Amino acid sequence: NIPGVKGVGEKTALALIHNHHCIENIYEDIEGITATPRVKKLLLESKEMAFLSKKLATICVEAPVDVEIEEYVRGGIDEQKLAELLTRLEMYSFFDKLNVSMSAREQATPKVATKKIACEVVCMDDASAIGFIFVPTISLLMSDDSLLINMDDKIYKFCGEQQEQMLKQLFSKKIPMNTFKAKQIYKLAKDWGYEDVVVSFDVELAAYLLNPSSKGYDFKTLVNRHLNALEFEADEEYFDIAALPYLCEQLKEDLTTEGMKTLYDTIELPLCEVLADMEHEGFEVDKAGVEKFGKQLEIDIELTKEQIFRLVGEEFNINSTKELGVILFEKLGLPVGRKTKTGYSTNVDVLESLMDKHEVIPQVMEYRKLAKLYSTYVVGLLKVISTDGRVHSTFNQTETRTGRISSTEPNVQNIPIRTKLGSEIRKFFIAREGYTLIDADYSQIELRILAHIAMDRNMIQAFKDKADIHAITASQVFNHPLETLPNELRSRAKAINFGIVYGISAYSLSQDIHVSMQEAKEYIAAYLRTYGGVSEYMHNVVEQARVDGFVTTLYGRKRDLADINATNKMVKAFAERVALNTPVQGTAADIIKLAMIKVYHRIKEEDLDARLILQVHDELIVEAPVMQAERVRMILKEEMENAATLSVPLIADISVGKNWYAAKG
Repeated sequence: NIPGVKGVGEKTALALIHNHHCIENIYEDIEGITATPRVKKLLLESKEMAFLSKKLATICVEAPVDVEIEEYVRGGIDEQKLAELLTRLEMYSFFDKLNVSMSAREQATPKVATKKIACEVVCMDDASAIGFIFVPTISLLMSDDSLLINMDDKIYKFCGEQQEQMLKQLFSKKIPMNTFKAKQIYKLAKDWGYEDVVVSFDVELAAYLLNPSSKGYDFKTLVNRHLNALEFEADEEYFDIAALPYLCEQLKEDLTTEGMKTLYDTIELPLCEVLADMEHEGFEVDKAGVEKFGKQLEIDIELTKEQIFRLVGEEFNINSTKELGVILFEKLGLPVGRKTKTGYSTNVDVLESLMDKHEVIPQVMEYRKLAKLYSTYVVGLLKVISTDGRVHSTFNQTETRTGRISSTEPNVQNIPIRTKLGSEIRKFFIAREGYTLIDADYSQIELRILAHIAMDRNMIQAFKDKADIHAITASQVFNHPLETLPNELRSRAKAINFGIVYGISAYSLSQDIHVSMQEAKEYIAAYLRTYGGVSEYMHNVVEQARVDGFVTTLYGRKRDLADINATNKMVKAFAERVALNTPVQGTAADIIKLAMIKVYHRIKEEDLDARLILQVHDELIVEAPVMQAERVRMILKEEMENAATLSVPLIADISVGKNWYAAKG
């Protein structure tokens, strides 16, 4: 972060220092130095910055030291404290990396009375030989090569054909199951044509709710965390299935203690079946259309490359940040932004700041946009189209800390919509023959939740009056009559409205709406004066988080904030933004999940030939026969708008189309 002299690159600077030894000599006779008139001009313009930069880069050797140097010599490791810290942070892999002894590890584990659990293993050759009479619940783990079932500490192992036969028997008899990764079980049942599979409890889902920040939920970690009092006398191969029923019982207790049992029972576990059905159904893709679009992109990419080479006078690797940096900042002499260890930074912020400095910059940005579209959304999409002509995205339920669902292969939640060319990709997601797509999108759900949580009278009234919340905000914050409000002010107010939800800083807002930081500060202050309830909420939620060490959503979803009282200002500021945002964004995630469950079951209850096939944040898409479209449209609106009862109405905007682009309206 040392600014240096703008426009003078590393090569030029090294040559100047080599010839003149220091910047003092350079500035003493600047007209006599070996440099171009342009470089001399840049040096004179940034003389103050040059000397400041040298001061910043110079190591201070006059700092007062009031202790003997020997006191700074690093001592030995307190192995026991290290083991306790690693255990508390669940950083078990570092035990071996840091050579922590077994005795220190054992001492770091809480000392509790242990109960030994012995399990008998029975390898089954006949799936029909096992009986399920009077068995209330079984515990089940499935892998590629075997199926393990635990009943009363007796483990049954099924392989090959017996594995599939056993699962089908469980599905057809609707045997209640404790599982790990319930969605996998539901998905397999859907693929085989079984409905109403009964999952009693899922360990991974419960562990996720209790520790949403965890990097993983493997059995060894969960047993260490939740079952210190138990010791399993089982081979490594059977450790997980031996521990599964005991983990289920303990996690049920932990969910109840943490106030999340209802959240688990009514939202997270039922959602597993919905997501499995969505993965099973998939979304049809116009493969020929994608291929044609890709060929046009290839032409556009080549034309843009030729234009860039013509403007700079030579060919180079545009994808190489290093080569692009040399072209822009050394050959063309554009103002240097920030530098990295490997050269000049050419990220989007740097390029945007140079937009009016040279005509090649817009072309470079266009090239990057086209190349990204081609590699990610053409090549990437074609790779994941299944033999049935549909993409079966994987929906991840245990990844985000706020409770939102993410997706992979493909990431349908990341398909561009803001650019005209990018949104064209959505045209290739289509309804099958004789069907149509019904798209339902919550209107400003996070702002509505903010109004409800903050109990802000002005915001609540605006939503009840069905007013344009962004226009109302602009009128009040910028003190401008509503009737003659320019679109620019409404756009700024929109950025403030949504920014407040995410705890936006004055600096970030100034960058978003292109005003000075002082103006951004004044806008935020005016906003908080207008919405006093929001201002009070923002203060109270952070202060309460300091006391509790966590925040919750309206449905009890908890997120720990260990850094809310940190001494590092940046770390603390991030935790404060999380405290502001999580109750709002997390509640929105909970509500959309409830809506998905309600829509899924309503469609099943009415025996409609329609399917929920996609969820993207606040948006749901259902594929339905054209003749049932109006009925499904009504179901979506009813279930989404009644998924939760707030002090402001929930509004779902519904549109219909043959493809995602058209359905999005």
